Amino acid sequence: SDDPADPLAKAVLARIEPGSPILVALDFDGTLSEIRDDPDTPSLSAEQRRILAQVPHETRLLAILSGRSLADLRSRIGIDEAICVGNHGMEMSGPGLDGWQAPEGSEERLSALLASIPAREGTWIGTQCSRESSPMSAG
Repeated sequence: SDDPADPLAKAVLARIEPGSPILVALDFDGTLSEIRDDPDTPSLSAEQRRILAQVPHETRLLAILSGRSLADLRSRIGIDEAICVGNHGMEMSGPGLDGWQAPEGSEERLSALLASIPAREGTWIGTQCSRESSPMSAG
């Protein structure tokens, strides 16, 4: 193939025992997509989506993590077979995760932690925080 990633992929796969389970876990904002001034604009390219869609298989899992809400993340990924982890781990969905819920009391502990952090305007340049369905989503 003419894909420049092929030599790297072949080298990685050569070190993995055949049939061993593999988890490919990637962050969305700043890794799969560029950080943008407008948090509504990041998305996967068609090529990224095509490549990532090939990861999930019998012994391979694809997980995409984000501070975004799960619904927002899922809408940007567009790969049903991917495990999506939103709101910093407070929300998850994907194959085998039907009915998954964050441990009891997690939201209350996170809310208390967030309330204890003094507001510092401009501390994290380019970061926007919002409280959506869970205590905090970042974009």
